[in-house]
Amino acid sequence: MRKVLVSKVACETALGAGPEQLWEQLLAGSSGIRPLTRFNCENYTSSLAAGIDDLVAPSGGSRHEDLLNRLADQLGPVPADSQLLVASTKGEIDRLEASCRRSEPVPREALFEPLLEKVSRRFALADCSTNINAACASSTIALARAAALIAHGQAESVLIYAADLLSEFVFSGFSALQALSPTPARPFDVGRQGLNLGEAGAVLLLTSEQRLVDK
Repeated sequence: MRKVLVSKVACETALGAGPEQLWEQLLAGSSGIRPLTRFNCENYTSSLAAGIDDLVAPSGGSRHEDLLNRLADQLGPVPADSQLLVASTKGEIDRLEASCRRSEPVPREALFEPLLEKVSRRFALADCSTNINAACASSTIALARAAALIAHGQAESVLIYAADLLSEFVFSGFSALQALSPTPARPFDVGRQGLNLGEAGAVLLLTSEQRLVDK
């Protein structure tokens, strides 16, 4: 089997932009969990989450578009023949949420096919793409799938785009399940009370060793 290399990485999280800043904040013990101001949490079991507060939705668009553009700008150009795997469980959920509040039909843009097209177009990829929707395991499965494609000679380069937004739709669901912690989560503590939701995006470019040698 061929060796698989991670040649490029980009990310946007509640702790900042880029893998270097994320790593520094983690080493410093920083937390992105803070009170939510995006929507009213009065009737929910928690008011805390790790959101990217400065994401902006363009007129008639989605905050996911801002996240996509930030990740693409941060990553830079990728080989046009890269296969694309998108790992997302909710996609542009804020579009669905907005249409439901206005009692409008679900827009096509809230579905996954337009999201795949948008991501592929933003990275100028010629190949078709696939969305992997497996809840919390989505990005891990996408990474394993991408590595397998390259290792077995079915691809020279694979781009993994993993992103999900924090929305009231998702937040209310976890609250109904009594799964949200009213304080910052302590997952291994005897007094743990639940989890805190968050949002983030990450992009990894996996390539074969030969592709980098040829480059």
